Amino acid sequence: MAAVLFFTGCGAGSTPDIQEILQSTQEEESTETQDGSGSGTARETGTDIDTGPESTADLQAQESTAADGDEAAKTICVFVCGEVISPGVYYFADGARKVDAVEAAGGFTDDANTSYVNLAELLTDEMQLYIPAIGKETEIAGTGTAATETDAAHAGKINLNTATETQLCQLNGIGESKAQAILLYREEHGGFKTVDELTQVSGIGDSTLEKIRDYIYVE
Repeated sequence: MAAVLFFTGCGAGSTPDIQEILQSTQEEESTETQDGSGSGTARETGTDIDTGPESTADLQAQESTAADGDEAAKTICVFVCGEVISPGVYYFADGARKVDAVEAAGGFTDDANTSYVNLAELLTDEMQLYIPAIGKETEIAGTGTAATETDAAHAGKINLNTATETQLCQLNGIGESKAQAILLYREEHGGFKTVDELTQVSGIGDSTLEKIRDYIYVE
């Protein structure tokens, strides 16, 4: 602190007054120095304590956990067909419903029976969602033929009276030569009447028939 001293004289009586002024000035400077030092310490202490509500490591850990959760979300694949604008295979997050699948496929066509399918039902992975036309609700998806109990019983089996050589060769124990023999017998006898009649074909015995009985039928 600067101090301006005015001297009105140089007598001995003025000296004690000057000393008192100097002493007072030094005490004030000492007090200000101490106050400044204490204030600085307080600010430094506050800086050390105030590290924020969360550290950078904590935030990174939370972000990583959230990312892992997103990657773990299940995706399901659904084939949407029938009376929709854009039939095809679509992917959805687990928990999607049939209404979402119809919307993804562009919506219903004008011929669709919009009330045939429960649109609130959940989708499942590998599902085929078939939307029938009005009046054709009993048709098998993608075939255009009426579904019956007989069709369900024969699902996955081969009809001996309509099978091709390639289809017959898919049967256990039936090679190219035996498949050709079956086709020749069918042509000569006007088709098979029963499955057991297959043993009448050259080269096919009871043991071969028993291997393939569950995979063939006659109609």
